[in-house]
Amino acid sequence: MDQNTKKTLKNYDCRNHIRAIQPIGDGSRLYVCGTNAHNPKDWVVKVDLDTTKGVGRDYTISHLGRNEYVPGIGNAVAKCPFDPNDNSTAVWVEKGNPGGLPALYSGTNAEFTKADSVIFRTDLYNLTTGKREYTFKRTLKYDSKWLDKPNFVGSFDVGEYVYFFFRETAVEYINCGKNIYSRVARICKKDIGGKNILSQNWATYVKARLNCSIPGDFPFYFNEL
Repeated sequence: MDQNTKKTLKNYDCRNHIRAIQPIGDGSRLYVCGTNAHNPKDWVVKVDLDTTKGVGRDYTISHLGRNEYVPGIGNAVAKCPFDPNDNSTAVWVEKGNPGGLPALYSGTNAEFTKADSVIFRTDLYNLTTGKREYTFKRTLKYDSKWLDKPNFVGSFDVGEYVYFFFRETAVEYINCGKNIYSRVARICKKDIGGKNILSQNWATYVKARLNCSIPGDFPFYFNEL
């Protein structure tokens, strides 16, 4: 981050706000992602059960050793937000991805300016060799039909899919004035992207309006998910 940008930020913004913590494998490791003073960064840390204190279950968290390198960790742009006040979501998915490789799925802002909202899956690496087997996948950049200023609420690994819940400006309602709709989006975990210039974009992305309403002649919709 340049010095001019730093000068415009408040002390609160310049802290490292942790926005995602996800268990990896059997839970002996955690994926951690923070804003890092508007320069998103992620880590994998080790969790150990501390038995020296007798009664109760106490844990200690420590950094991995130098010989425990995890590929793809460090730069967390598109994994968690720049701004600690942004609504974002993330879920670590172990099974069902291409090649059976683990990945983080996230919904966040991928730019400091918040112009690029994204539903994202990280590069897939062979954890033994460190080789990247599949490149990241994401929603189409700057396309309001895919995402329009979303506020993410949650994400869930369910069977063959990952679901994202959020609210956003409704493009289909734009002629009648600005309105917010609650949404659910679905991604197939086996998705390897589109063809040619769309190779890094989702091929299975679909979204729908959530019908959370009080029925009647004029239904009352709960759009602020």
